[in-house]
Order: sequence, then structure tokens, then C-alpha cells
Amino acid sequence: MAGVTAAGAVAVLALGWVAHLVTASTDAASTASAVVAAPVLFFARFLLIFDVLLPAFPVTAFAGRRVLEASRPASAVLALGTVGLWVASLM
Repeated sequence: MAGVTAAGAVAVLALGWVAHLVTASTDAASTASAVVAAPVLFFARFLLIFDVLLPAFPVTAFAGRRVLEASRPASAVLALGTVGLWVASLM
């Protein structure tokens, strides 16, 4: 059940990491792919905060609460991936 509930968060996390890799590459600083990837990375990071890192009252309808109830290890992996994306994109 955790796989079904985590599917949306995993998709956004994967999209965020791909966008980060595109924007972080040195050759792609001005290419069209970097221009598209920058806003995707911006929105993916903030969506992941609400979708994964806040499984509390105001946002309990999102996947974070469902994944936390279904599988704590899966929730921890998603949270680590989200925090890793934030740290990697701030460096």
C-alpha cells in the first residue's frame, strides 16, 4: 500500500532531481533545457515540502500523511530525498 500512496511524491521527487541535474550541469547554463528546468525545480521543491515533509494537520490530505501511516521507512526515504534535493540545490 505504501507504493501506491507514495507514487505521486516519488514522481515529483524524481522530476525534481532530474531538473536539478539539468540546471547543475556546467554546459547547460543557458540552454533551453536549463531555462525549462529551473522553474520545474523551483515548484518541485516547494511541492515536496507540502507533500512529504508536512504530514501534520493543515496538509493531511496530501501524500505525506498517507505514506507515514502506511510505511515509516518509505516516509523516511522520501523525506531524505527531499532534504537532499534542497541541500543540493542550495549549494
